[in-house]
Amino acid sequence: MLAPALAPVLAPVRRPAFAAALAPVLACLLALLVLAWPLSARADQTIGDDAMPGLFRTDTAEELPGGLLLALSSGYGFSGETLDQADSHHRGIGRLAASYRALPALAIALRFDGRYDRHFGDDGRDDGWVGDPRLIGRYRRVLTGDLSAALQIGFWAPGSEAPSIEWDALSVESTAALSYRLPQRPYLLSANLGYRLDRSAASVSNGSALSLADRMSLGVSDFDAILFGLGVGAQWGKVRASAEWSLDLLRGSGAPSFRRSPMRVGASMQLPLTDDLDLVAHSEFRLSKVSASEVGSMLVPFDPSAQLLLGVQMRFGGAHKAEPLVVVDVVKPDEPTEPVLPPALVLLPLRGQVQSGTQGVANARITLVQEGGESRELVSDEAGNFSDELVAGPVRLVIEVEGFEPKEETIVLAKDSQPVVIYLDPVLPPGQLRGQVRSYRGRGLLAELRIMPAEGQDAQVVETGADGAFEIDLPPGDYEVTITVKRFKEQVRKIHIEEDGVTIMNVDLRR
Repeated sequence: MLAPALAPVLAPVRRPAFAAALAPVLACLLALLVLAWPLSARADQTIGDDAMPGLFRTDTAEELPGGLLLALSSGYGFSGETLDQADSHHRGIGRLAASYRALPALAIALRFDGRYDRHFGDDGRDDGWVGDPRLIGRYRRVLTGDLSAALQIGFWAPGSEAPSIEWDALSVESTAALSYRLPQRPYLLSANLGYRLDRSAASVSNGSALSLADRMSLGVSDFDAILFGLGVGAQWGKVRASAEWSLDLLRGSGAPSFRRSPMRVGASMQLPLTDDLDLVAHSEFRLSKVSASEVGSMLVPFDPSAQLLLGVQMRFGGAHKAEPLVVVDVVKPDEPTEPVLPPALVLLPLRGQVQSGTQGVANARITLVQEGGESRELVSDEAGNFSDELVAGPVRLVIEVEGFEPKEETIVLAKDSQPVVIYLDPVLPPGQLRGQVRSYRGRGLLAELRIMPAEGQDAQVVETGADGAFEIDLPPGDYEVTITVKRFKEQVRKIHIEEDGVTIMNVDLRR
Protein backbone atom coordinates (compact mmCIF):
# COMPACT_ATOMS: atom_id res chain seq x y z
CA MET A 1 0.00 0.00 0.00
CA LEU A 2 2.79 2.43 0.89
CA ALA A 3 5.05 1.89 -2.14
CA PRO A 4 2.48 2.70 -4.90
CA ALA A 5 1.25 5.77 -3.03
CA LEU A 6 4.77 7.18 -2.77
CA ALA A 7 6.07 6.09 -6.19
CA PRO A 8 6.25 9.66 -7.62
CA VAL A 9 8.50 10.86 -4.79
CA LEU A 10 10.67 7.80 -4.16
CA ALA A 11 12.77 8.09 -7.33
CA PRO A 12 15.24 10.73 -6.09
CA VAL A 13 15.67 9.26 -2.57
CA ARG A 14 19.29 9.28 -1.53
CA ARG A 15 19.07 5.87 0.20
CA PRO A 16 17.90 3.46 -2.52
CA ALA A 17 19.15 0.51 -0.45
CA PHE A 18 16.52 1.20 2.19
CA ALA A 19 13.78 1.59 -0.42
CA ALA A 20 14.85 -1.74 -1.92
CA ALA A 21 14.81 -3.34 1.53
CA LEU A 22 11.19 -2.29 2.00
CA ALA A 23 10.00 -4.24 -1.06
CA PRO A 24 10.40 -7.79 0.39
CA VAL A 25 8.95 -6.64 3.72
CA LEU A 26 5.80 -5.35 2.04
CA ALA A 27 5.60 -8.45 -0.18
CA CYS A 28 5.80 -10.75 2.85
CA LEU A 29 3.16 -8.69 4.64
CA LEU A 30 0.72 -8.90 1.70
CA ALA A 31 1.33 -12.66 1.41
CA LEU A 32 0.66 -13.06 5.12
CA LEU A 33 -2.64 -11.17 4.82
CA VAL A 34 -3.76 -13.38 1.90
CA LEU A 35 -2.83 -16.62 3.67
CA ALA A 36 -4.44 -15.50 6.94
CA TRP A 37 -7.73 -14.40 5.37
CA PRO A 38 -9.64 -17.73 5.75
CA LEU A 39 -8.58 -18.00 9.41
CA SER A 40 -9.54 -14.52 10.47
CA ALA A 41 -12.31 -13.36 12.77
CA ARG A 42 -13.45 -9.80 13.43
CA ALA A 43 -13.36 -8.17 16.84
CA ASP A 44 -16.28 -5.77 17.28
CA GLN A 45 -14.23 -2.90 18.72
CA THR A 46 -12.17 0.07 17.57
CA ILE A 47 -8.44 -0.60 17.20
CA GLY A 48 -5.77 2.12 17.50
CA ASP A 49 -2.46 2.70 15.74
CA ASP A 50 -0.63 0.05 17.84
CA ALA A 51 -3.04 -2.81 16.90
CA MET A 52 -4.66 -2.71 20.35
CA PRO A 53 -7.96 -1.16 21.50
CA GLY A 54 -7.86 2.60 20.94
CA LEU A 55 -9.44 5.48 19.02
CA PHE A 56 -6.14 6.21 17.21
CA ARG A 57 -3.61 7.95 19.44
CA THR A 58 -5.89 7.72 22.50
CA ASP A 59 -5.84 4.27 24.12
CA THR A 60 -9.03 2.66 25.42
CA ALA A 61 -9.43 0.06 28.16
CA GLU A 62 -11.74 -2.14 26.10
CA GLU A 63 -11.36 -5.94 26.08
CA LEU A 64 -8.10 -7.02 24.46
CA PRO A 65 -8.65 -8.81 21.12
CA GLY A 66 -7.76 -12.50 21.03
CA GLY A 67 -5.41 -14.11 18.53
CA LEU A 68 -2.97 -12.19 16.34
CA LEU A 69 -4.12 -8.79 15.07
CA LEU A 70 -2.44 -7.01 12.15
CA ALA A 71 -2.84 -3.31 11.37
CA LEU A 72 -1.35 -1.70 8.25
CA SER A 73 -1.78 1.95 7.26
CA SER A 74 -0.19 4.60 5.06
CA GLY A 75 -0.91 8.22 4.29
CA TYR A 76 0.25 11.74 3.53
CA GLY A 77 0.97 14.82 5.67
CA PHE A 78 1.51 18.44 4.64
CA SER A 79 2.78 21.64 6.28
CA GLY A 80 2.95 25.06 4.69
CA GLU A 81 5.47 27.82 5.36
CA THR A 82 6.95 27.30 8.83
CA LEU A 83 10.61 28.41 8.74
CA ASP A 84 10.14 31.84 7.07
CA GLN A 85 11.91 30.49 3.98
CA ALA A 86 8.97 30.17 1.54
CA ASP A 87 9.08 26.51 2.59
CA SER A 88 6.68 23.60 2.29
CA HIS A 89 6.97 20.12 3.80
CA HIS A 90 5.53 16.84 2.53
CA ARG A 91 5.49 13.55 4.44
CA GLY A 92 4.74 10.00 3.29
CA ILE A 93 3.69 7.82 6.24
CA GLY A 94 3.72 4.04 6.62
CA ARG A 95 2.86 2.04 9.76
CA LEU A 96 2.79 -1.70 10.50
CA ALA A 97 1.69 -3.10 13.88
CA ALA A 98 0.91 -6.57 15.22
CA SER A 99 -0.50 -7.48 18.64
CA TYR A 100 -1.07 -10.77 20.47
CA ARG A 101 -3.10 -11.42 23.64
CA ALA A 102 -0.83 -13.64 25.75
CA LEU A 103 -3.29 -13.75 28.69
CA PRO A 104 -6.95 -12.62 29.04
CA ALA A 105 -5.80 -9.34 30.61
CA LEU A 106 -2.36 -8.93 28.99
CA ALA A 107 -1.34 -8.19 25.39
CA ILE A 108 1.93 -7.30 23.66
CA ALA A 109 2.48 -5.46 20.39
CA LEU A 110 5.25 -4.63 17.94
CA ARG A 111 5.00 -1.51 15.81
CA PHE A 112 7.18 -0.02 13.08
CA ASP A 113 6.67 3.58 11.97
CA GLY A 114 8.34 4.66 8.75
CA ARG A 115 8.14 8.05 7.06
CA TYR A 116 9.68 9.85 4.11
CA ASP A 117 9.98 13.65 4.30
CA ARG A 118 10.57 16.02 1.39
CA HIS A 119 11.14 19.74 1.92
CA PHE A 120 11.08 22.68 -0.51
CA GLY A 121 12.33 26.18 0.29
CA ASP A 122 14.72 28.99 -0.54
CA ASP A 123 17.66 26.60 -0.04
CA GLY A 124 16.32 24.14 -2.61
CA ARG A 125 15.00 20.66 -2.08
CA ASP A 126 15.85 18.14 0.69
CA ASP A 127 14.54 14.73 1.68
CA GLY A 128 15.19 11.78 4.01
CA TRP A 129 13.87 8.59 5.66
CA VAL A 130 13.14 7.89 9.34
CA GLY A 131 12.17 4.52 10.85
CA ASP A 132 11.12 3.87 14.48
CA PRO A 133 10.50 0.41 16.05
CA ARG A 134 8.40 0.13 19.23
CA LEU A 135 7.63 -2.67 21.72
CA ILE A 136 4.40 -2.24 23.72
CA GLY A 137 2.71 -4.13 26.56
CA ARG A 138 -0.77 -3.51 27.99
CA TYR A 139 -2.62 -4.77 31.09
CA ARG A 140 -6.39 -4.30 31.36
CA ARG A 141 -8.79 -4.59 34.31
CA VAL A 142 -12.57 -4.15 34.64
CA LEU A 143 -13.43 -1.80 37.53
CA THR A 144 -17.23 -2.02 37.26
CA GLY A 145 -19.66 -3.28 34.63
CA ASP A 146 -19.16 -0.20 32.38
CA LEU A 147 -15.87 1.23 33.68
CA SER A 148 -12.48 -0.30 32.87
CA ALA A 149 -8.83 0.72 33.14
CA ALA A 150 -5.62 -0.18 31.34
CA LEU A 151 -1.91 0.40 31.95
CA GLN A 152 0.46 0.46 28.98
CA ILE A 153 4.24 0.66 28.79
CA GLY A 154 6.17 1.10 25.56
CA PHE A 155 9.82 1.15 24.50
CA TRP A 156 10.91 3.27 21.54
CA ALA A 157 14.35 2.87 19.92
CA PRO A 158 14.97 5.56 17.27
CA GLY A 159 17.97 5.31 14.94
CA SER A 160 20.37 7.81 13.44
CA GLU A 161 19.69 6.63 9.88
CA ALA A 162 16.98 4.32 8.51
CA PRO A 163 17.18 1.47 9.15
CA SER A 164 19.18 1.53 12.43
CA ILE A 165 18.76 1.59 16.21
CA GLU A 166 20.66 3.75 18.72
CA TRP A 167 20.36 2.04 22.13
CA ASP A 168 21.53 5.19 23.96
CA ALA A 169 18.36 6.84 22.61
CA LEU A 170 16.02 4.17 24.05
CA SER A 171 12.94 5.98 25.41
CA VAL A 172 10.19 4.69 27.71
CA GLU A 173 6.54 5.74 27.63
CA SER A 174 3.92 4.76 30.23
CA THR A 175 0.20 5.55 29.88
CA ALA A 176 -2.87 4.91 32.00
CA ALA A 177 -6.26 4.73 30.23
CA LEU A 178 -9.74 4.95 31.76
CA SER A 179 -12.77 4.08 29.59
CA TYR A 180 -16.49 4.32 30.31
CA ARG A 181 -19.15 2.81 28.07
CA LEU A 182 -22.48 4.58 28.48
CA PRO A 183 -25.20 2.12 29.56
CA GLN A 184 -27.73 1.41 26.82
CA ARG A 185 -25.91 3.87 24.54
CA PRO A 186 -23.46 3.23 21.64
CA TYR A 187 -20.86 5.65 23.07
CA LEU A 188 -17.45 5.13 24.67
CA LEU A 189 -15.56 7.83 26.58
CA SER A 190 -11.83 7.47 27.19
CA ALA A 191 -9.13 9.52 28.93
CA ASN A 192 -5.34 9.02 28.96
CA LEU A 193 -2.60 10.30 31.24
CA GLY A 194 1.03 9.29 30.83
CA TYR A 195 4.71 10.22 30.85
CA ARG A 196 7.46 9.80 28.26
CA LEU A 197 11.07 9.51 29.47
CA ASP A 198 12.56 10.79 26.22
CA ARG A 199 16.18 10.08 25.30
CA SER A 200 15.60 10.15 21.52
CA ALA A 201 17.85 13.18 20.99
CA ALA A 202 20.85 10.87 21.60
CA SER A 203 20.21 9.39 18.13
CA VAL A 204 21.31 12.70 16.55
CA SER A 205 25.12 12.90 16.57
CA ASN A 206 25.57 16.35 15.01
CA GLY A 207 22.28 18.23 15.10
CA SER A 208 23.88 21.63 14.40
CA ALA A 209 24.97 20.41 10.95
CA LEU A 210 21.41 19.60 9.92
CA SER A 211 19.16 21.98 8.04
CA LEU A 212 16.12 23.42 9.78
CA ALA A 213 13.88 21.25 7.60
CA ASP A 214 15.77 18.09 8.55
CA ARG A 215 15.55 18.96 12.26
CA MET A 216 11.77 19.31 11.90
CA SER A 217 11.40 15.84 10.35
CA LEU A 218 13.47 13.86 12.87
CA GLY A 219 10.63 13.43 15.38
CA VAL A 220 13.09 13.34 18.33
CA SER A 221 13.10 15.56 21.41
CA ASP A 222 15.43 17.15 23.95
CA PHE A 223 12.60 17.03 26.52
CA ASP A 224 10.44 14.56 28.42
CA ALA A 225 6.67 14.89 28.01
CA ILE A 226 3.48 14.54 30.03
CA LEU A 227 0.93 12.83 27.79
CA PHE A 228 -2.78 13.72 27.73
CA GLY A 229 -5.56 12.25 25.61
CA LEU A 230 -9.36 12.61 25.51
CA GLY A 231 -11.67 10.89 23.05
CA VAL A 232 -15.16 9.64 22.33
CA GLY A 233 -16.13 6.68 20.16
CA ALA A 234 -19.54 5.80 18.73
CA GLN A 235 -21.03 2.93 16.75
CA TRP A 236 -23.91 3.05 14.26
CA GLY A 237 -24.72 -0.42 12.97
CA LYS A 238 -21.35 -1.87 11.95
CA VAL A 239 -19.64 1.50 11.39
CA ARG A 240 -17.47 2.85 14.22
CA ALA A 241 -16.31 6.48 14.41
CA SER A 242 -14.29 8.49 16.92
CA ALA A 243 -12.93 11.95 17.67
CA GLU A 244 -10.02 12.78 19.96
CA TRP A 245 -7.68 15.44 21.33
CA SER A 246 -4.10 14.75 22.43
CA LEU A 247 -1.23 16.78 23.91
CA ASP A 248 2.45 15.96 24.57
CA LEU A 249 3.31 18.65 27.15
CA LEU A 250 7.08 19.05 26.91
CA ARG A 251 8.90 19.32 30.26
CA GLY A 252 12.45 20.25 31.26
CA SER A 253 14.77 23.23 31.38
CA GLY A 254 14.14 25.48 28.38
CA ALA A 255 11.14 23.43 27.15
CA PRO A 256 8.71 25.16 24.77
CA SER A 257 5.47 26.61 26.15
CA PHE A 258 2.13 24.82 26.32
CA ARG A 259 0.98 26.30 22.98
CA ARG A 260 4.17 25.08 21.27
CA SER A 261 4.06 21.53 22.65
CA PRO A 262 2.68 18.94 20.17
CA MET A 263 -1.12 19.21 20.28
CA ARG A 264 -3.55 17.80 17.76
CA VAL A 265 -7.18 16.84 17.09
CA GLY A 266 -8.23 13.89 14.97
CA ALA A 267 -11.17 11.88 13.70
CA SER A 268 -11.33 8.22 12.63
CA MET A 269 -13.77 5.83 10.99
CA GLN A 270 -13.68 2.03 10.87
CA LEU A 271 -15.79 0.33 8.19
CA PRO A 272 -16.14 -3.48 7.82
CA LEU A 273 -15.54 -4.55 4.21
CA THR A 274 -16.19 -8.23 4.96
CA ASP A 275 -16.52 -10.30 8.12
CA ASP A 276 -12.72 -10.55 8.12
CA LEU A 277 -11.42 -7.18 6.96
CA ASP A 278 -11.90 -3.60 8.16
CA LEU A 279 -11.01 -0.40 6.33
CA VAL A 280 -9.76 2.39 8.60
CA ALA A 281 -9.47 6.12 7.81
CA HIS A 282 -7.91 8.74 10.10
CA SER A 283 -7.42 12.47 9.70
CA GLU A 284 -5.46 14.73 12.04
CA PHE A 285 -4.75 18.45 12.39
CA ARG A 286 -2.01 20.16 14.39
CA LEU A 287 -3.10 22.82 16.91
CA SER A 288 0.34 23.74 18.28
CA LYS A 289 2.53 26.55 16.96
CA VAL A 290 5.97 26.01 15.37
CA SER A 291 8.62 28.74 15.05
CA ALA A 292 11.88 28.82 13.08
CA SER A 293 13.81 30.05 16.15
CA GLU A 294 12.76 27.06 18.27
CA VAL A 295 13.50 24.58 15.49
CA GLY A 296 17.00 26.03 15.15
CA SER A 297 17.84 26.08 18.89
CA MET A 298 16.39 22.79 20.16
CA LEU A 299 15.14 19.39 19.05
CA VAL A 300 11.37 19.14 19.40
CA PRO A 301 8.89 16.69 17.79
CA PHE A 302 6.96 18.09 14.86
CA ASP A 303 3.60 17.01 13.40
CA PRO A 304 2.36 17.97 9.91
CA SER A 305 -0.30 20.68 9.81
CA ALA A 306 -2.70 18.08 8.39
CA GLN A 307 -2.41 14.39 7.62
CA LEU A 308 -4.66 11.62 6.31
CA LEU A 309 -4.09 7.87 6.71
CA LEU A 310 -5.90 4.86 5.24
CA GLY A 311 -5.37 1.31 6.43
CA VAL A 312 -6.67 -2.20 6.96
CA GLN A 313 -6.98 -4.34 10.10
CA MET A 314 -7.28 -8.12 10.41
CA ARG A 315 -7.28 -10.63 13.24
CA PHE A 316 -6.58 -14.31 12.62
CA GLY A 317 -5.52 -17.63 14.12
CA GLY A 318 -7.02 -20.52 16.11
CA ALA A 319 -9.49 -22.01 13.63
CA HIS A 320 -8.88 -25.40 11.99
CA LYS A 321 -11.04 -27.68 9.96
CA ALA A 322 -12.00 -30.88 11.77
CA GLU A 323 -10.43 -34.02 10.35
CA PRO A 324 -12.71 -36.86 9.17
CA LEU A 325 -13.53 -39.17 12.06
CA VAL A 326 -14.67 -42.30 10.21
CA VAL A 327 -13.28 -43.96 7.08
CA VAL A 328 -15.22 -46.87 5.55
CA ASP A 329 -13.67 -49.11 2.90
CA VAL A 330 -15.72 -49.71 -0.25
CA VAL A 331 -16.07 -53.45 -1.07
CA LYS A 332 -17.67 -55.35 -3.92
CA PRO A 333 -21.23 -56.59 -3.16
CA ASP A 334 -20.41 -60.17 -4.26
CA GLU A 335 -17.58 -60.60 -1.80
CA PRO A 336 -18.45 -61.96 1.62
CA THR A 337 -17.39 -59.37 4.12
CA GLU A 338 -17.35 -58.88 7.79
CA PRO A 339 -18.78 -55.72 9.25
CA VAL A 340 -16.40 -52.78 8.88
CA LEU A 341 -16.10 -50.99 12.18
CA PRO A 342 -15.11 -47.35 12.41
CA PRO A 343 -11.78 -46.63 14.07
CA ALA A 344 -11.84 -45.57 17.68
CA LEU A 345 -12.64 -41.89 18.08
CA VAL A 346 -9.80 -39.75 19.41
CA LEU A 347 -10.88 -37.53 22.29
CA LEU A 348 -9.26 -34.12 22.75
CA PRO A 349 -9.20 -32.08 25.98
CA LEU A 350 -11.44 -29.03 26.22
CA ARG A 351 -10.49 -26.62 28.99
CA GLY A 352 -11.90 -23.22 29.81
CA GLN A 353 -12.98 -20.64 32.36
CA VAL A 354 -16.12 -18.57 32.87
CA GLN A 355 -15.32 -14.99 33.94
CA SER A 356 -17.03 -11.73 34.75
CA GLY A 357 -14.48 -8.94 34.52
CA THR A 358 -11.32 -10.57 35.91
CA GLN A 359 -13.07 -12.89 38.39
CA GLY A 360 -14.07 -16.51 37.80
CA VAL A 361 -17.80 -17.34 37.98
CA ALA A 362 -18.61 -20.42 40.08
CA ASN A 363 -21.50 -22.88 39.51
CA ALA A 364 -22.08 -21.81 35.90
CA ARG A 365 -23.97 -24.45 33.89
CA ILE A 366 -22.13 -25.13 30.61
CA THR A 367 -23.97 -27.12 27.94
CA LEU A 368 -21.69 -28.58 25.23
CA VAL A 369 -23.35 -29.39 21.89
CA GLN A 370 -21.57 -31.11 18.98
CA GLU A 371 -22.62 -32.03 15.45
CA GLY A 372 -25.39 -34.64 15.46
CA GLY A 373 -27.15 -32.97 18.40
CA GLU A 374 -25.25 -34.81 21.14
CA SER A 375 -24.91 -32.66 24.24
CA ARG A 376 -23.61 -32.86 27.78
CA GLU A 377 -23.60 -30.52 30.78
CA LEU A 378 -20.79 -29.32 33.02
CA VAL A 379 -20.66 -27.04 36.09
CA SER A 380 -17.77 -24.63 36.67
CA ASP A 381 -15.77 -24.90 39.91
CA GLU A 382 -15.17 -22.15 42.48
CA ALA A 383 -12.63 -20.45 40.20
CA GLY A 384 -14.91 -20.67 37.16
CA ASN A 385 -12.85 -23.46 35.51
CA PHE A 386 -14.31 -26.40 33.57
CA SER A 387 -12.89 -29.25 31.48
CA ASP A 388 -14.01 -32.26 29.44
CA GLU A 389 -12.92 -34.51 26.57
CA LEU A 390 -14.62 -34.34 23.17
CA VAL A 391 -13.99 -35.39 19.58
CA ALA A 392 -12.39 -32.80 17.28
CA GLY A 393 -14.70 -30.39 15.50
CA PRO A 394 -17.15 -27.55 16.15
CA VAL A 395 -18.51 -27.27 19.71
CA ARG A 396 -21.30 -24.94 20.76
CA LEU A 397 -21.12 -23.77 24.38
CA VAL A 398 -24.22 -22.41 26.13
CA ILE A 399 -23.48 -20.84 29.54
CA GLU A 400 -26.17 -20.03 32.10
CA VAL A 401 -25.84 -18.89 35.70
CA GLU A 402 -28.09 -16.90 38.01
CA GLY A 403 -27.34 -13.19 38.07
CA PHE A 404 -25.72 -13.08 34.60
CA GLU A 405 -26.91 -12.77 31.02
CA PRO A 406 -26.88 -16.14 29.13
CA LYS A 407 -23.98 -16.51 26.69
CA GLU A 408 -23.57 -18.73 23.62
CA GLU A 409 -20.28 -19.24 21.82
CA THR A 410 -18.99 -21.67 19.16
CA ILE A 411 -15.39 -22.90 18.97
CA VAL A 412 -13.52 -25.43 16.83
CA LEU A 413 -11.75 -28.04 18.96
CA ALA A 414 -8.37 -29.15 17.56
CA LYS A 415 -5.15 -30.69 18.85
CA ASP A 416 -3.53 -27.31 19.50
CA SER A 417 -6.62 -25.52 20.88
CA GLN A 418 -5.95 -23.09 23.72
CA PRO A 419 -8.12 -22.83 26.89
CA VAL A 420 -11.39 -20.98 26.22
CA VAL A 421 -12.24 -17.86 28.26
CA ILE A 422 -15.92 -16.87 28.23
CA TYR A 423 -16.94 -13.48 29.64
CA LEU A 424 -20.42 -12.97 31.13
CA ASP A 425 -22.28 -9.70 31.65
CA PRO A 426 -24.19 -9.27 34.93
CA VAL A 427 -27.97 -8.85 34.73
CA LEU A 428 -28.96 -5.30 35.51
CA PRO A 429 -31.17 -5.07 38.61
CA PRO A 430 -34.71 -3.98 37.58
CA GLY A 431 -36.31 -0.68 38.36
CA GLN A 432 -40.03 -0.04 38.70
CA LEU A 433 -42.70 2.19 37.16
CA ARG A 434 -45.89 2.78 39.13
CA GLY A 435 -48.76 5.24 39.13
CA GLN A 436 -52.44 5.74 38.21
CA VAL A 437 -54.42 6.77 35.13
CA ARG A 438 -57.38 9.06 35.97
CA SER A 439 -59.89 11.36 34.37
CA TYR A 440 -59.69 15.07 35.14
CA ARG A 441 -62.46 14.49 37.70
CA GLY A 442 -60.19 12.08 39.58
CA ARG A 443 -61.91 8.80 38.57
CA GLY A 444 -59.60 5.85 37.91
CA LEU A 445 -59.64 4.58 34.33
CA LEU A 446 -58.98 1.15 32.85
CA ALA A 447 -56.12 1.99 30.42
CA GLU A 448 -53.64 0.33 28.10
CA LEU A 449 -49.95 1.30 28.49
CA ARG A 450 -47.58 0.69 25.56
CA ILE A 451 -43.97 0.93 26.85
CA MET A 452 -41.31 1.37 24.14
CA PRO A 453 -37.55 1.26 25.08
CA ALA A 454 -35.53 4.14 23.64
CA GLU A 455 -33.14 1.64 21.99
CA GLY A 456 -35.91 0.51 19.63
CA GLN A 457 -36.53 -2.92 21.18
CA ASP A 458 -39.97 -4.57 21.20
CA ALA A 459 -42.67 -2.67 23.06
CA GLN A 460 -44.33 -4.04 26.20
CA VAL A 461 -48.13 -3.67 26.48
CA VAL A 462 -49.85 -3.82 29.89
CA GLU A 463 -53.27 -2.90 31.29
CA THR A 464 -54.01 -1.02 34.48
CA GLY A 465 -56.42 -2.21 37.11
CA ALA A 466 -60.04 -1.08 37.14
CA ASP A 467 -59.01 1.81 39.38
CA GLY A 468 -56.32 2.87 36.90
CA ALA A 469 -53.42 1.79 39.14
CA PHE A 470 -50.37 0.03 37.68
CA GLU A 471 -47.01 -1.30 38.87
CA ILE A 472 -44.44 -2.61 36.32
CA ASP A 473 -40.86 -3.89 36.77
CA LEU A 474 -38.51 -2.55 34.04
CA PRO A 475 -34.74 -2.66 33.40
CA PRO A 476 -32.95 0.69 33.92
CA GLY A 477 -33.10 2.97 30.89
CA ASP A 478 -35.21 5.48 28.95
CA TYR A 479 -38.71 4.68 27.69
CA GLU A 480 -41.63 6.23 25.81
CA VAL A 481 -45.04 5.35 27.30
CA THR A 482 -48.27 5.72 25.28
CA ILE A 483 -51.48 5.78 27.41
CA THR A 484 -54.73 4.83 25.63
CA VAL A 485 -58.30 4.85 27.00
CA LYS A 486 -61.45 4.60 24.90
CA ARG A 487 -63.19 7.93 24.36
CA PHE A 488 -60.21 9.81 25.87
CA LYS A 489 -57.36 11.62 24.13
CA GLU A 490 -54.18 9.51 23.84
CA GLN A 491 -51.18 10.78 25.82
CA VAL A 492 -47.41 10.08 25.36
CA ARG A 493 -44.88 10.38 28.20
CA LYS A 494 -41.07 10.00 28.26
CA ILE A 495 -39.65 8.44 31.44
CA HIS A 496 -36.31 7.29 32.86
CA ILE A 497 -35.98 4.22 35.10
CA GLU A 498 -33.12 4.29 37.62
CA GLU A 499 -31.29 1.17 38.76
CA ASP A 500 -33.11 -0.19 41.86
CA GLY A 501 -35.31 2.93 41.73
CA VAL A 502 -39.05 3.64 41.51
CA THR A 503 -40.41 6.13 38.96
CA ILE A 504 -43.88 7.58 39.67
CA MET A 505 -46.09 8.47 36.68
CA ASN A 506 -49.64 9.72 37.33
CA VAL A 507 -51.68 10.52 34.20
CA ASP A 508 -54.79 12.70 33.87
CA LEU A 509 -56.67 12.30 30.57
CA ARG A 510 -59.13 14.57 28.78
CA ARG A 511 -61.97 13.45 26.58
